[in-house]
Amino acid sequence: MAQFPWFGHRMTNLALHKPYTLGAQWPDTLFHAAEQTQHPDRGRLTADNGGGSSPSAGDPVWIGLLRQYGRSVTTDLGAVMYVHDASLRFLQNLRSGIQFPDCVSFYTSEDGVAWTLAGRVFLDSGDWRDVPSSNVFSAVMDCNARYVRLQFTAKVHAFITEFKVNGRAARADSTPQRDVATLTSIMGDDYLVDPAAPDGDGFVVRNVPRAARQATRATADPAGQGVHSVPAQGSVHAALAEGFLMVDDAQSGGVNHMQLVYTGPGDAAATWTADDFLPLVAAMDASREPTHGLFDGALFCPHAKLPHTAAAWTSWLDDLFTQDVQLSALDQAVGRIKQFGVLNDDFTIGVVLTLPATMKAPADFGSFGDGPQLVMDPALVGREQAAENKYAAIAHVMQEGLQRFHRLAPRHLRLIGFYWRAESQNVNDPYDPWLIRRTADDIHGHGLRFYWIPFYGAAGVPIARQLGFDAVFIQPGAAFHPEVDAVDRLAATARLAKHCHAGVEIELHWDILNGAKPEKAAAALATYKEYISAAHRHGFDGRAAKAYYLNTKTLAACSRSADPVAREAYTATASFMAPKP
Repeated sequence: MAQFPWFGHRMTNLALHKPYTLGAQWPDTLFHAAEQTQHPDRGRLTADNGGGSSPSAGDPVWIGLLRQYGRSVTTDLGAVMYVHDASLRFLQNLRSGIQFPDCVSFYTSEDGVAWTLAGRVFLDSGDWRDVPSSNVFSAVMDCNARYVRLQFTAKVHAFITEFKVNGRAARADSTPQRDVATLTSIMGDDYLVDPAAPDGDGFVVRNVPRAARQATRATADPAGQGVHSVPAQGSVHAALAEGFLMVDDAQSGGVNHMQLVYTGPGDAAATWTADDFLPLVAAMDASREPTHGLFDGALFCPHAKLPHTAAAWTSWLDDLFTQDVQLSALDQAVGRIKQFGVLNDDFTIGVVLTLPATMKAPADFGSFGDGPQLVMDPALVGREQAAENKYAAIAHVMQEGLQRFHRLAPRHLRLIGFYWRAESQNVNDPYDPWLIRRTADDIHGHGLRFYWIPFYGAAGVPIARQLGFDAVFIQPGAAFHPEVDAVDRLAATARLAKHCHAGVEIELHWDILNGAKPEKAAAALATYKEYISAAHRHGFDGRAAKAYYLNTKTLAACSRSADPVAREAYTATASFMAPKP
């Protein structure tokens, strides 16, 4: 048989049974433990399962990765070889919170220290099937390498299997030249810092939903096994600023300490009077005399019991702008405190109003007045129409908030922006980024700011500014999860906030008022004081912008309490916010 020249250049899977490592950009012991318990790495990522992996998270060939933002997969081929291409298979099951990544970046290295970009693959934005499926992300690399690295973001869960590197065992005579900067910095747990990477320190924003077809050029392989795409012209690239969000930054709205104020019609506990606000506007000593100002921002948010309907949101707005309570009461409280001379005459509290949640998708949201019925269930009206209906609800509440605040004309309050209620990007909805950005455009069009308070590990935090948010405050969650090491979590939250130019939320558990169980109150106080210690230790004290979750009137109750534990929570807060000489 004749021997053809190409016959000796057949590719083999160079990664077969080779060692590999998994890395994380923001390692978290709790998330990692959950990974290992529920869907552990059994050492089979580079094994050959004959392409027989089923689209089920229960199949042991899948490795489950939970949050921790950027993730890396790196293999050592053992020697420098010619690498033609690399690939990794991902699982998607939207109902289980398992998603394909938006982008996979491919890197190569000959020494494991200096890395160069070899390719990027973007997900086809139309690939949002509701049925479980798998997809191979692959890129042609055409270079010499000993180490091959893939990086991507685990939005919530990322499931991976079948890591392959095709090439030849013999080194090529020359290496193709690449006009790409060499990268060497590593952060977290073996995660390569690439300032230009969509899943690293920068982000490429692609418009959705209608512009999605123009924002990417993507073609799946004929067998439907992979996605190969490149960013199109018109995509927006922006680098993230670093350092904590500060009161002096334009994005903060001039707020140093912003309290969350939960309100709601028909709920006495969520109905605020001027007397309720007084100990939050100014620190009160044992004689109930104000000594210095406290909160300079107030984010008004519906209590959790408010139904997600047009009628309920209208009722919340009616209640929010009722005379002598809620906003009006806060305005009165500031005026009364000014009479004591502890606040400047021109002092105002920055007010943020909440917009309707978008994580929920009710079929019976209803209508505002004689407007259309806003069905938000994509199963009934399709994803795009559901997104449009969510936007219609947001736009209505925003416009009502603007008009009613103007009519209220408070003397001591200023409207500085609106709050996105969902505490994570909705990664199961392809139109959520579009919805956030469209809302941001409207808010910015009014000269206001867009506020967000995601939980630690929430999807979208590293790309918050590219989504359109101005002021972001990250919830550590340590106050409500005793299984979390508060010291470690607060340190990690501080690092993440500083990296993403965000603030931190300080959280007080309602158990601080649990006099019937003093051990719980003492634990709540200890954790709260750890937040304050962490602020001093990690640098988000002073003029760093902060949000405060204080349940409903909890800190106000602490100010009046005779219980020494509750009272100490208040005095610790007052001392933390006291003006520094």
